[in-house]
Amino acid sequence: MKYSGKTVVGGKNWPLHLLDLHNMTLWNFSMKGSVIDSRMVPRDIFKTSLLNQYELYIKKMIKRGKFYNSWNSNDTLFSLWIGCNDIRFIKRNYNNNKKIPRLTLIFNIIIQNMFNTIEKMYKTGAKNFLILNIPPLDKAPLNDSGKYNYYKYDVMHFNTSFNIKAEILAKKYKDINIIVYNTREEYEYIMNNYKEFNLIDGHSKWSANKTANLKNYFWLDRSHISFRGNEILAKDINDLLSSINN
Repeated sequence: MKYSGKTVVGGKNWPLHLLDLHNMTLWNFSMKGSVIDSRMVPRDIFKTSLLNQYELYIKKMIKRGKFYNSWNSNDTLFSLWIGCNDIRFIKRNYNNNKKIPRLTLIFNIIIQNMFNTIEKMYKTGAKNFLILNIPPLDKAPLNDSGKYNYYKYDVMHFNTSFNIKAEILAKKYKDINIIVYNTREEYEYIMNNYKEFNLIDGHSKWSANKTANLKNYFWLDRSHISFRGNEILAKDINDLLSSINN
């Protein structure tokens, strides 16, 4: 993956910042606006999903793919950060203050499809996985009015399910390494301790004041963190991975 200068964070995203810390190769299969399963959460503009990304991975990295001989199971880390769009754009035909079983059932199917994909990747030779859980969408600038307070419960459901599903896979396959990174907790720490990172604010979005210097803001816009936020995130992820290797 080469940095084209175009990302949704106003600069380098966290994988590119992580790349700056290590001599390694990065393959990127993520697609803007993706959901886990577009059959469950169809979108008008962004029609790609994790399932599409998996198909591209198979085409490029497996069998006779262009990069088939460029990686091995032992020193390759597979990272997934997806699910926010599933929460945000699923059709909700109910009062926001009432959680109904049907929505939970749909979320469970979506999450299971995600881990089915991870298991299929494992069967192609992928052994090391880093899953970033869902950040606190209810505390993002998009919820300044409190309209989306219910995101808190959806995020909690996804993240609890991620932990459970990861543990199931770890018990099923003894040679799999699967790490669930607590993105939600890290976001909240940065937002509450923004001065520690030389930020001027932990909650406001830069897009409301574009004459300001973006590097001083954690939030780029109503839902994306800035390149500086991604840099902080990458350092924390790097510290975690380094502690495991040691």
